[in-house]
Amino acid sequence: MQRYKHGDCKRNIKRPPEYNSWWNMIQRCENPRTKDYKYYGQRGIFVDARWRKSYKAFIEDMGRKPDPTYSLERIDNMDGYHIDNCRWATKQEQISNRRSITLKRYCKRGHLFRAQDHEWENNRLRRRCKRCRTLVRQFGGGL
Repeated sequence: MQRYKHGDCKRNIKRPPEYNSWWNMIQRCENPRTKDYKYYGQRGIFVDARWRKSYKAFIEDMGRKPDPTYSLERIDNMDGYHIDNCRWATKQEQISNRRSITLKRYCKRGHLFRAQDHEWENNRLRRRCKRCRTLVRQFGGGL
């Protein structure tokens, strides 16, 4: 395992939370022995080369966490970790940005599927558009 020097820790002092976020980001994307690798590295999620090499570069781009409750979030879950796709977010913001929530669904006639505009039948596989009564199909991956 490669050692990283960043100057953000003094001897016998706990690592800063941003360092843990940076380290965990790299592990999820590049270490197949990590339990979450299948959700990140195996799906092709990558870490920006500049961030991969330097914790200092990561801090320069992202800054410190605004609050201890914030954690690292990718804005587009299908894209990797880089400056244009990452931000510090609260747990609630991250919940609303899950892959299962951001999927787009359309009925056969092209109406956008929104839960409040459509009725859900008991069987999850059969959803019908209220406007045209056609079956809804899904784009962007599975739930």
